[in-house]
Amino acid sequence: SYGRCTSELSVNPGMSLLSNDKSILSNRRKEIEIMAESLREQVIAFLSDRSWMELRFTHDRRNHLLIRSPFDEDTDFFYLLRSHGDTDPHDLGGAADFAGIYSHLTYQAYTVCYELNKLIDAPEENGKHFISKRISQMASDMVVLAIHDQPVEVTEESKEPSYDREYFLKYQLEERAYEHFLMRTVPEMKPVVPVEDITAEEFVMAINHPRQLADIYARRYIRKRAKALNQFLWEKPQIIGRIAELEATPGEHHYRRAIRESIHDEKMVRMQVAKDKKYIDCRIEAGVLKNVDRGYYPLWRMDASSRKEFEEAYGSEARLYPQDIMNISYGKKFLYMKANVCVPEGNEPKK
Repeated sequence: SYGRCTSELSVNPGMSLLSNDKSILSNRRKEIEIMAESLREQVIAFLSDRSWMELRFTHDRRNHLLIRSPFDEDTDFFYLLRSHGDTDPHDLGGAADFAGIYSHLTYQAYTVCYELNKLIDAPEENGKHFISKRISQMASDMVVLAIHDQPVEVTEESKEPSYDREYFLKYQLEERAYEHFLMRTVPEMKPVVPVEDITAEEFVMAINHPRQLADIYARRYIRKRAKALNQFLWEKPQIIGRIAELEATPGEHHYRRAIRESIHDEKMVRMQVAKDKKYIDCRIEAGVLKNVDRGYYPLWRMDASSRKEFEEAYGSEARLYPQDIMNISYGKKFLYMKANVCVPEGNEPKK
């Protein structure tokens, strides 16, 4: 027989809601809440009881038949049949829909369908997307621990990296070292192990034995990416060495880093600019001063009056560079003073 629960509540719009009517409605709502909670407890009890193979119930004016399909000794899959009115949910022309998974190790339901989730309210992080993301993070952490800055064995499965060492030295070394210099960081291995199109077997392992599955993904990633991982280990000291050279070499990069570090969450800031012994005050969006790009700051990020004054003072072809900025202020507070920037002594290398 079907356990009865309905959330339908109809009221005649023309009926006057007197105190007695309100009491009846209040009592009816309480009855519905009690019935819903009772059905919720019944469904949860069914999920956890492996001797109970099917559950029939009515909810939202529909008959439901929830069927258990044991997957392994710790996990069950569930499927759902539905019907309306007095008809039986069994249908020769239809098929049962996947309704969710229950683990008897974690005592939790996963990837629960919308209809069933309205009853039991399973955690959002028990969905397929979140489980896959969690395994990906665990596997990525395992790759870093397994390599530990040591070259890995190259196998036939290993794919070639997207660029070779010559290309790196010619086109990437300077740019990446410059960016790390500005951010005061060093290269870190941050693999992202993809976990996509996860199978039913893998998903069950993910909820019952997550570290075991993450280890499988991590080892597979290392085998396929061995050459690229070894290339990163070779690139790292090259970048660190170039960062050290930038630290010891005078140049605009010291001013750019100091300017970048002086900006926090300000919107517009005022700055004093000096070029060709001409000084002007202007306003610019603070965010553009945090960029790690080389070259000049875009003038269009100034306000209109400042941009006009800049062009009148230095010409329409003039550009704004870090070494042109004498100070930056926000309100009455000075955020940056060029005179306070520590720059190594020596001659700046020619570009």
